[in-house]
Amino acid sequence: AQHVLQHNPELYHKIVTYPTEVMALFQITFATYYVQRLKSHSDTEFEFQKRKFAEDVQKYKAALQQYEAARTKGSEPGSELVPGSDLGFLPPAPPVEPTRPPEMYDEAYVTQKVGVQCFRLKEIKHMRGLHPLDIDKMVAVEGIVIRTGSLIPEIREAVFQCTRCGNCESHQLERSRVVEPSTCSSCRTPHSMTLSHVLSKYANKQVVKLQEAVDQ
Repeated sequence: AQHVLQHNPELYHKIVTYPTEVMALFQITFATYYVQRLKSHSDTEFEFQKRKFAEDVQKYKAALQQYEAARTKGSEPGSELVPGSDLGFLPPAPPVEPTRPPEMYDEAYVTQKVGVQCFRLKEIKHMRGLHPLDIDKMVAVEGIVIRTGSLIPEIREAVFQCTRCGNCESHQLERSRVVEPSTCSSCRTPHSMTLSHVLSKYANKQVVKLQEAVDQ
């Protein structure tokens, strides 16, 4: 994150002070940019395949004319008469026209699969120097890992479903808290929204226990 500090100190301060909100915005921005690059690469590749197909069609027509001319004369077409074909009496195979591939990625998929990570903060704190004001902030500490917990799922995007009309609503976490909607946006029924654990999205969470380093 030191390059961010050099480029924009105010942005660096917001990353450290409000990491939950700012990193979520980074994730959305990166997903949008990543999908645009994927689409641009796909379009470029498709245009290349179209140009190659046009060249292959011209080669196919020329090879087919040589094949027909050789067959008319009653001679066997050899490789010198049918360039790129070693099929004997068989004519050259026509090229296959390329088709545009389907959209394989979207921003929601990239957001789930690709994460944004922030490291190399300017200040590295000692464990004794941690303060209650550091809660909910991004800090870098030095220490020795003495215990690691197992991976547990932590909800990242909560999906609520209406028990009356079946309408689903997606809500992002606000400061690591899930805000439950009080009314369905479709049928306007109050207190009808329940959390759907199947439709909600989760991320792995692991608790790590640190110990002060000897040189501290």
